[in-house]
Amino acid sequence: MLLLLQKNGKHDVLIPMELVQSMMGGLEDIELRMEAQLTEYLYGETVMGFSHTRIISGLLNLYFLGASPMVFIPGMLFEGHVCQIIRTDSTV
Repeated sequence: MLLLLQKNGKHDVLIPMELVQSMMGGLEDIELRMEAQLTEYLYGETVMGFSHTRIISGLLNLYFLGASPMVFIPGMLFEGHVCQIIRTDSTV
C-alpha cells in the first residue's frame, strides 16, 4: 500500500520496501521509476514528472578517508577522498 502524505503544499509518497520486495521478488539491483501527473484546474495546465532510483545491495560500503563531513546528504557537493568497496560482480 502506497502512502501519500500532504503537508504545506508538499506531497510525499512512501513505498514500503516489503511491497517492492513482494512485487519484484527481491531488493537487490532493482530500478524504480515513479511518475506523477499534476493538473492545475484554474489554468487547465497539466504537468508530468518522474523520479528514478536504483536499489543497491547492502554489500556496498562507502568510507570517507580523512576527516568525515559533519553532514552528508546524497547529491550534496563536498571535497574529500572516498573509498568504495563492493563484494559482488555488479557495476556501481
